Amino acid sequence: MSRLQGDREGDGARALVLAPGWVVGLESHRLNNHIAANLHYLVLGRQASEIGRVHAEMSSRKRAGKTDWFEHSGASRFFVAKGPELTLKDELYFGGSPRLLEPDLRVCFRDRPAGRSLDIPANEAMLAWFGRLLPLLRRSVSIEEVRAVCDEDQWSFVEQLEAEGLLEVVPLERPRPRTGYRVRLLGHAGLSLETPKARVLFDPMFIVRTREDVNLLHELDRPIDAVVLSHPHWDHFNFDTLVHIPRETRMIVPRLVNPSSLENVDMAPLLRELGFSRVETLAWWESTEVADVRITATPFHGEQSGPDAPQDWMTYHVRAGDRSFFGAVDSCHTTHHSMDTVMRDVRSRLGPVDILFSPYSGFHYPIALFTRRPFYLGPGMEQYSGGPDDAARWTSILGAKVLVPYAGFVWNKGDYQRPSDANHRGTLEQLRAIVKAHPLGPLVVLEPEKDAFEWSGPGGELLVPSSSQAKEARR
Repeated sequence: MSRLQGDREGDGARALVLAPGWVVGLESHRLNNHIAANLHYLVLGRQASEIGRVHAEMSSRKRAGKTDWFEHSGASRFFVAKGPELTLKDELYFGGSPRLLEPDLRVCFRDRPAGRSLDIPANEAMLAWFGRLLPLLRRSVSIEEVRAVCDEDQWSFVEQLEAEGLLEVVPLERPRPRTGYRVRLLGHAGLSLETPKARVLFDPMFIVRTREDVNLLHELDRPIDAVVLSHPHWDHFNFDTLVHIPRETRMIVPRLVNPSSLENVDMAPLLRELGFSRVETLAWWESTEVADVRITATPFHGEQSGPDAPQDWMTYHVRAGDRSFFGAVDSCHTTHHSMDTVMRDVRSRLGPVDILFSPYSGFHYPIALFTRRPFYLGPGMEQYSGGPDDAARWTSILGAKVLVPYAGFVWNKGDYQRPSDANHRGTLEQLRAIVKAHPLGPLVVLEPEKDAFEWSGPGGELLVPSSSQAKEARR
C-alpha cells in the first residue's frame, strides 16, 4: 500500500519528490532531435531528417564525380543551387512555426541508472496537468499542495507512482529567507542571481541527457521569480528543465523583429503552449525589472545563419544592488557583425561592468546544412562562439573588474580540463595564459553551484569566491 494512502495526517510537514535516479522530461521526434541533432528539427520536425538524407546522397554523388549530383538526389525539392553554392528554399527556411503538441509527444519518467522508463502520451489536457504537477515535486512544497492540483483520478495516479518507487516522501524543507546579493554559475551557461527581493535564473540547463552525473533540479527547491532565455538552442532553451519550472514564473525572451525562421525561432509561443502565463519579450536595448533587478537585452552576434537571415537572440546586462554583470552567452562575431561593437555600446550606454561571463571554447562547427549562408559541398568550419582571445579583449573593452569563463559545458572542476579539438579550439589554459600576459583580470574560475560572488548592496564590496579553483586564477 502506498504511504500516501496509509498516512495522510501531517502531510503539511512532508513533501513528494522524484526518487533518486529518476528524471522527467518531454519527448517527441521533434524535441529529441532538437537536443540530439540541431535546432532545425524544432521547426521542420521529421522533414529535417529527409532533408539531411537528401543532402548526404547529394554530397556522396558529388564526391564520386557524378555530374548529376544535384538532380539525381532530389535536392531540387529543398535547395536552390547556384554553381557550387546551395541554400535552403525560402519556403522551408522561413516557413512554419514549431508546435509542441504532436501525436508522439509524451511525458517521460526515466530511471537513468537502471535504464527503466515510463512514457505517458501527452495531449493538451495531460500536458497542462503535468505543468501543474511537476513544479510541485519539490522538497519545499507540501504534499497537501500537490494533492490540491489533482482530481481523484490524477491523485490515484500520483499514488501509483509513489507505490512503484518513482516518487518518494521526504521531510518538508521550507527555503530560508533571501539575504544579500549573490550570483552563481550553475553549470554551462546557467546563472542564478539572488537578491533580498528576487531570484532570477539565466539559461538554466539542469538535466543533460548524455550525462547521468548532471541533475540540478534541486535548484528549484528555492523559489524563482523570473527566467531569462537568451536564444533557442537546446542548451539554453532546455525543455527538460522548463517542464519543472512553475508556470506562473516570469519568462523573459528575445522579441522577434525579423522574420521567424529555422534559426530565428520565436520562443514566446512555445512557452505559452507549455503553459507559462507570464511571457515577456525584449528587443535589443530594452530593459525590464524583476523587483530590485534590472535586466537589459543586448545584441547577440555569432552562431550565424547569414546576412539575409538575422537572428533576434540576446546577450544580457544585469544590474542589482549597484553591481552589474554581463552575460555574453555563445556570442562571437559573424561575417557582418562583431561583438566588439556591442561591448563598446554596452560600456557607452550602461557603464563598465563588475563581472563579465564570457565563452572561451572557440567552438567551431561545419558550415551548417540549414543556414541561409551559401555553403559548398565540401569541408568547411566556421567559428560559432567566442574563444580565449575574444574573452580577454571583451574584458578590456567593457572595463570589467572580473572575467569568468562559462558556456563551456562545465558542471564540475574536471570539465574545465577538456583539451582543444577540431570543434573546441579554446581552452581554460589558453585563456589563463592570455590573461597573465596582459593587464587584465582577475580571471576567476568558478566551481559550478558552490562558488558565488557576493555583495551586501549599494556601496558594498564585491566579494570574490575563495574556493581553490577561484584562488588559483586570482591575481
